[in-house]
Amino acid sequence: MKKIIAIPLLIVVVFSFASCCLFYDYECNATDNFDIGYSKLLNQAFLSDYNWDGTEKGMNIVIPEEYKKIPVTAFGGYFGRGVPCSFGILLTDEAKELLSPNATGWYFTSNISTHENYEIKYLNFNVHISSNISEMEGLWLDRYIVAKHKNDTSTSYEIYVPLCNVTCDEDNKTFYAKDGKLYFKGNDQLVTDIMYEDFDVGKDIESKKDKIVSCHPF
Repeated sequence: MKKIIAIPLLIVVVFSFASCCLFYDYECNATDNFDIGYSKLLNQAFLSDYNWDGTEKGMNIVIPEEYKKIPVTAFGGYFGRGVPCSFGILLTDEAKELLSPNATGWYFTSNISTHENYEIKYLNFNVHISSNISEMEGLWLDRYIVAKHKNDTSTSYEIYVPLCNVTCDEDNKTFYAKDGKLYFKGNDQLVTDIMYEDFDVGKDIESKKDKIVSCHPF
């Protein structure tokens, strides 16, 4: 009897999830260099990516309160037929040209322990969290940005570390910021999916030596 009940329940859950996804539209560079998914029906919007243009001004990232009068409540979400979206800092073609015009490829990775012949470079961003943000399950600010240089005889890398100094709107009911870091109000727990200004690359490499390396081209 339990199996008979469980199957219809699973079907309901799956279709409910799919239906919610279909309610969301998606726009690239919707506003202030942000990619945004939004639903007028559900009155919710989420941030997918921030497209940094390589300018110093663009390194000050202010999370919008709303889009098309719809509250922006989350980092990451789903749209269409369940397409997942995470929030991270992407580079526009202009930014790639400024940082490393001769790169033969670009990708994200959370693990650089297997890389050799590389140079570490730092990018310093200021990120202001708006009052409406309440979910961060799709946060992706803990990834290295890698420019690959490959020729007939060798391969080298420029590894960019996007360090973040975080501030938060005082009216946010879920999060608060202190000393450039973001915390949950409910339990004072640090939001860990962010490379803060004191991020230690050496310690990170050491801690991930035995872990799987995955790369995400962009």
